[in-house]
Amino acid sequence: MSETTTTTRPRPRPKFITNEKGRRTAVILDFETYQRLMRIQEDKLDNHLIDETIGQETYPLEEVLREEDLRRKC
Repeated sequence: MSETTTTTRPRPRPKFITNEKGRRTAVILDFETYQRLMRIQEDKLDNHLIDETIGQETYPLEEVLREEDLRRKC
């Protein structure tokens, strides 16, 4: 059997931009970290929207599309 080794490269540390008082005002992230954070944010938003709709009345898609089509024709 052959051995397979997996190496993971260390994630680059964020770089901070500071103002003249030394306060952090911006951050520079590597693109991979940025994408990961955006996915997390989108998932949280999706979960929030799902939570908001729990218990609300639902309608069949065909009915909604038919009503929308009627509105456009008027």
